[in-house]
Amino acid sequence: MQANGVVTPPAGRQQSVLRYLARMSLVVRIAGIAGIAAGIGIVLAFVIPRSGPTPTVVVTTDTEPFCQQLSAKLQELIRVSPRPPQPDVLSLGDEGRHLCDIGEVRGGILRLRRGVALMMHQLDQRGAP
Repeated sequence: MQANGVVTPPAGRQQSVLRYLARMSLVVRIAGIAGIAAGIGIVLAFVIPRSGPTPTVVVTTDTEPFCQQLSAKLQELIRVSPRPPQPDVLSLGDEGRHLCDIGEVRGGILRLRRGVALMMHQLDQRGAP
């Protein structure tokens, strides 16, 4: 039937159409939620920055063996250097070893690391062997 330009189904079919619309709205709601979730997933896949393989991280502790390892590394850098090390490097190495020997491992490691960094910088400037 048509009233004011609107087509309505016959009275008997009106109930089945309403049930159809009720079921369809549930399907539409579920599909809408699934679509939104998929859309969010796609957006996040492109928005979240991707990085390459993570670099290997070396975990060190403030221990006497690590102190000895840094001391040996500093001595090796001094040995392979084509020129004599700066006086700061030598004093940092001596102080670092002394602090490690008396149990002040953190202070020793700090000085030895600084000495190693200075030697690496010196080798970069003057050319490694």
